[in-house]
Amino acid sequence: RQAHDLFLKRCLKASFSVLSQIYAKMWKAIFTKFFLLLETKRLFHNLWFTVF
Repeated sequence: RQAHDLFLKRCLKASFSVLSQIYAKMWKAIFTKFFLLLETKRLFHNLWFTVF
């Protein structure tokens, strides 16, 4: 019984760490895309006002 509980805890910990890694990567990707989008908008905005 105790060994079973330990096994379950270990499995949960392992799957949780994998999930959190995936989650972290996902957030990084989203954040990077968002940041790039904002930067691009700002760049075009500046270019637009420099040209005209």
